[in-house]
Amino acid sequence: MFALLDADDAAHGRAHRALLDLRERGATFVCSDHVVAEAYTLARVRLGWSAAQDALAVIDALTVRIMRGNPKIMTAARGFSAWSDQGFSFVDCISFAWMQELGIVAFASFDRHFLTAGFKAAPGV
Repeated sequence: MFALLDADDAAHGRAHRALLDLRERGATFVCSDHVVAEAYTLARVRLGWSAAQDALAVIDALTVRIMRGNPKIMTAARGFSAWSDQGFSFVDCISFAWMQELGIVAFASFDRHFLTAGFKAAPGV
């Protein structure tokens, strides 16, 4: 998400092309409410209030299915603590738990932790 918002980010062009390709392919976008909060906060801190609002607009425009945290997912996310040597953020772990719960195998992120956790990158990512 951040690479899409920051034109100066080294992955900006790649992120934009991947997004267009995924939309063209009819991809369904899913993320957790934790990812939305993280994207908003990162944009707000690094790029300012307007960019944070843009992050929310991008999520709306993509018709992202937002999964809400719940005790089952929080418990499953804690299971990734066994991988303590990998540096996963808790938001990463929540994403992994949702992906497992929903049977999602591909991710659209430049965060290589998803590969480490056994998921595959979506085309163009």
